Amino acid sequence: MDISMLVTVGTSVVAVVGTLAGTLLAGWMHSRSARAAQAVADAKARRSEVLSTVTALVQALGDHRRAQTVRARERDRVLSLAGDVAAADGQYTPAVHQTRSAITGPSITLRIICPELAEAAARAVGATFAIRGAESIADVEHLRLQSKLACDALVVEAGRILARDA
Repeated sequence: MDISMLVTVGTSVVAVVGTLAGTLLAGWMHSRSARAAQAVADAKARRSEVLSTVTALVQALGDHRRAQTVRARERDRVLSLAGDVAAADGQYTPAVHQTRSAITGPSITLRIICPELAEAAARAVGATFAIRGAESIADVEHLRLQSKLACDALVVEAGRILARDA
């Protein structure tokens, strides 16, 4: 085999190896790019889901807080008139049960999709449910304020976590 033949074969081998290397590199880069794009899409979807779940939970807690407060005020009004407290409670109890039930879904979803918020969510739920045990209208107002503050703390914590993950 003469030298020109070796050069031709060598050049062909180098060209084939270069083409294969380029193809492999392009495939690897495309794969990494696709994974990065998928990770960004997943993060956006998670962020959106956490945001909508926190919003739903805070809204449900607000509705329950309002229902508890209305029931307590009506109960106090009926007591001041020496009326039938059981009848007053009966009128508002279904609404209170409905609003309390509406808290369960977003609360569980939030604990599953964002365990970092579970403690703040539990504090907000607990503070809202505590209104039921109020002894007086002054207690109701105090516990209502505590519930609002706990809900605000949940929102702040969610914002911190979502900003960190952005």
